[in-house]
Amino acid sequence: MRTGKTASEGFLLVFAVNESKSFENVANYREQIRRVKDSDDVPMVLVGNKCDLAQRAVDGRTVADAARAYGIPMVDTSAKTRMGVDDAFYTLVREIRRVCLFLFGCDPSHL
Repeated sequence: MRTGKTASEGFLLVFAVNESKSFENVANYREQIRRVKDSDDVPMVLVGNKCDLAQRAVDGRTVADAARAYGIPMVDTSAKTRMGVDDAFYTLVREIRRVCLFLFGCDPSHL
């Protein structure tokens, strides 16, 4: 797992909206990633999955507040219906490009 975190350029922080524990774990994963990458500026997207389910254990306002506190975008998805899945990846690519340009002044078109 450490090698994957070290080599990766961006991360989807995925949790299940019907399991509050999975949302609580996001903060730990985020800190692990920042520690391994040795940076506060790591491209990440907060992804609430299973949005096709009627019952949510984590409400949208809580997710939005966390994303705002982390300074990262959020996307709702359903892997079952594919709703928002492409958007999650496109949003992550935009974040990688933004951080690349901000931190390194690099041309993100090569990504």
